[in-house]
Amino acid sequence: MNGTDWKQPIARSRTFLEECWAELRKVHWPTFEETRAATIAVIIGVSALRLAGFAGTIVTLNYPSAVFIQYLLIGGTLLAGGYAISKGLIIEPPAHATRLMNAISEWYLRRIGATAGQTS
Repeated sequence: MNGTDWKQPIARSRTFLEECWAELRKVHWPTFEETRAATIAVIIGVSALRLAGFAGTIVTLNYPSAVFIQYLLIGGTLLAGGYAISKGLIIEPPAHATRLMNAISEWYLRRIGATAGQTS
């Protein structure tokens, strides 16, 4: 065994960490506005899906065969998502939806700011 064998893993680890840091510097980090718009879009989307699932559950109580529609919708969503991921598609909301989400979030932030100002 050579006396420098123990240095090779340390040197490779250091090189790996340096390359990772270099790649992180290339990343486009989202701005606050982009993060806020994406967060609101996720909240609205998840809320809509939860509401649709709840409505589907209520319908299924009266019409048990309707449960197959729910499973078809879930399967279709998974397939569409898998397709978008496999093709590297970037799916963005329409401009009017983004403007609406921004207006709602600004209104909400103003309300929170006004409420925080009243309590102090």
